[in-house]
Amino acid sequence: MQQFENNISDTALLLEGGGMRGSYTAGAINMLLEAEIHLNYVAGISAGATNLVNYLARLPQRSQRCFVDISSDPDFGGWKTVLKGKGIFDTHHMYYDLTEPGGMLELDYVRFAANPAEWRIGVYNAQRGEEIYFSQNQVDSEQKLTHVCKASGSMPIATPVTYIAGEACMDGAIGPSGGIPLDVAQADGYEKFLVLLTRPREYLKENRLPDLAYRCLLARYPKAAQALIERPINYNRTRAELERLESEGKAYVFYPQHMGVANFEDNPAKLEENFAAGYEQMRRELPKVKEFLWG
Repeated sequence: MQQFENNISDTALLLEGGGMRGSYTAGAINMLLEAEIHLNYVAGISAGATNLVNYLARLPQRSQRCFVDISSDPDFGGWKTVLKGKGIFDTHHMYYDLTEPGGMLELDYVRFAANPAEWRIGVYNAQRGEEIYFSQNQVDSEQKLTHVCKASGSMPIATPVTYIAGEACMDGAIGPSGGIPLDVAQADGYEKFLVLLTRPREYLKENRLPDLAYRCLLARYPKAAQALIERPINYNRTRAELERLESEGKAYVFYPQHMGVANFEDNPAKLEENFAAGYEQMRRELPKVKEFLWG
């Protein structure tokens, strides 16, 4: 297959995660694809990694299947999968079974590999207590890609860990960036950013549980427990940095105005509405996005 061509090389596209809140981002990236806005550098974490794959493979139909249609699958998640010890989402089913040929989330890896863009997917190594960013230089097959995406989306406490090279890995959102991969893009030399968030502008992250609860629930992984405790500080710091960059004209931040679902939403109608809301908001903001990118 002939390589895709990208038309923006000086700006990094950053995709926040957030479970099924990623349905809003999925709609937004579909509008970017429709507008033929193709960035040559993309970084994503957790649900943002799934959106990264669909954006780079230029598969808008798969975007909707990943965040809307999947909720109709009987083995998607819920109390049934929790009681089976598979987590609130059955990530094995989502990332392995459904991506098989003929599956609901079948991935055209040839299309993905045809995109010459640089990309980064953030994963938290729970044993070493550090964030690892995988790239196109380390991932050279569909199996490796889906495995890294699964690791990036393995939400601590809510879903089982994913092992990479024998080491337990979790959702990259508990790393130093707080779940917004600004740090890796800056380390790679980028100074201009298009950022798609899944929380509104006024959002301020706080821990939902006492510190002791995290330490008990993640007793096997004390470094991950500490990372979860520190996540609000890290997340809010990254958000503050984005606001500074935004004020300097170095970042365009897409804040969801009508987010209608939470992380674990499984209602197909609500997810479809949320997907459409993200698409429509990006359509409205498209002139400003183009001005930022090409102005």
